[in-house]
Amino acid sequence: MRPIVRQILMLAPALLAALAIYANTLDADFVYDDREQIVANPWVRSLEHLPRLLIEPVWGFRTTEPTNYYRPIQMVLYNLLWVATGGSPSAFHLANVVLHLLVIGVAGLLIHRASGNRYVAAAAALVFVAHPINTEVVAWVACVPELTFAMFTLAALWLHAISAVSERPWRDRRRWLALAAGVAALFSKETGAMLVPLVFVLEWSVGPASRRGGFRAPGRFIAAIAAALPYAAAIPIYAAARIAAVGSVAPSARADLTALDALINAPILLLSYGRTLLVPVHLNAFHIFEPSRSIADPAFVFAAVLTIALAALGAAVIRRRPDLAIGLGLLVFPLLPVLYLPALGSNVFSERYAYLPSLGAAWLLVAAVEAIGRRLGDWRSGRVAVTTACLVALPLGIAAARRNQVWQNDETLTRATLAREPRATYMYLVRSGWFARNGQTDEALATLEQGLLAVPGDVPLTAEWLNRRLQAGRISPDEAIAGFSRLDLNIQGMYELQAVLGDAYLHARRFDEAEACFRRAIASNPHDGLLYNRLAVVLAETARLKEARDALEQALRLDPGLAVARQNLERLTAGTAEAPK
Repeated sequence: MRPIVRQILMLAPALLAALAIYANTLDADFVYDDREQIVANPWVRSLEHLPRLLIEPVWGFRTTEPTNYYRPIQMVLYNLLWVATGGSPSAFHLANVVLHLLVIGVAGLLIHRASGNRYVAAAAALVFVAHPINTEVVAWVACVPELTFAMFTLAALWLHAISAVSERPWRDRRRWLALAAGVAALFSKETGAMLVPLVFVLEWSVGPASRRGGFRAPGRFIAAIAAALPYAAAIPIYAAARIAAVGSVAPSARADLTALDALINAPILLLSYGRTLLVPVHLNAFHIFEPSRSIADPAFVFAAVLTIALAALGAAVIRRRPDLAIGLGLLVFPLLPVLYLPALGSNVFSERYAYLPSLGAAWLLVAAVEAIGRRLGDWRSGRVAVTTACLVALPLGIAAARRNQVWQNDETLTRATLAREPRATYMYLVRSGWFARNGQTDEALATLEQGLLAVPGDVPLTAEWLNRRLQAGRISPDEAIAGFSRLDLNIQGMYELQAVLGDAYLHARRFDEAEACFRRAIASNPHDGLLYNRLAVVLAETARLKEARDALEQALRLDPGLAVARQNLERLTAGTAEAPK
């Protein structure tokens, strides 16, 4: 039997456990951001849009305003899945499970290569599979970037490690495959840049560089840096593509936070992730993080001291076991980019960011248990590691499978999330939308009112509440307009607020104001066919039928599947006096 086959067979328990844990995600619906990124995104429905997905930001179909998400591999995968399956949610969820299985496989191969111990590799993979913190990544379609980033990063590290045995590694095609995987990791997610320090650690700890002197030998560091440089060369290429797509390397999403705030809160966030990895309780799709503003804050002082102590402990561990430097790197390095608060949204602490770090944590845990086993006798160490992994994985796996049920649909997700965090404002919008799609108008309004009790004065919640009351006939158009006039509707990235105000003016038959609102919304998002359809309604009402027809044709160019625009165009073409609906 070939060695690679034996190595894959040793991972069979982890792979089977993953299938058992995540089988109940295959009948789940699209949830949360999936509905906008996939269902309402005309760019994923046709192969003709494939080239633009390589150069546009994730939200480019919706807005021209600055965003912080450039994930071409994610969007290309969405496009291919939609075209192949017609947008079946089960197909997208199956893709997530398959990617998770690939991550498990390449993770086990890497750990076996680095540690030389098949028991450690099998046990660490099993603990990683069962960890409940990973349910968000596998059960939520929108987390494809975490899966592909992890898969390509681990594949690059493994391919680099096995090609290092060659006398001339860059003549080994596996080294070039490693570099290609590194580029793919970058274009999966910006965190792919962390492959560079991970390759350095791999070379320094167990690669050829580790044979060039002792723990602190200059030759060892220089050789490790030289090995990592080719991977670093890909970063400027990615940075240029990212700047072209989103406008800068790290656009600021939080004007209220600075680089100093990021430095102060970095140790606090790191410890929060560490605590959740160690004790995975109170998991939630949305966490409110209250940033510390001063180095005199006791939370910062405690976190900084503890972080320094843990760093010293880590240094002592890798001095004895250099191979565990890779596990520590997987635990820490992927978290570093998400510590920069100004580039993050309102959900600063997110469980999905801990996906790859959970592998590092599992590796370190199993290695510690295996070391204890060695003290009991070398022949027992592997059994102790595997037995402990099974005992740990069983309750964790049950918890993970149960948590998957939260991600079944928008109703189950928002109910569970708001029960733990009633200040998660966007979840009220998602929940209200779910009720509205199911014809439950009263429940949709009650949800928004509940949100306004929890977060009084929130602009998007108030605007949606006014809009739904208007659509349901609970208030007059003039009352809705008066309510909107008290809100700041010029929030960056919220062009929809101008659109709902335009709807209110349209109901009031104040066509000039309605047209101005729709045109402002279109200026922020020239790719939304529905906005052009709404503009066409105004133009038709004011007898500007040619302009209305042009607007509807533009709507259909942007979204050929937009049925309401097609029906309205047919009415205009047929000369029907009735204005578009």
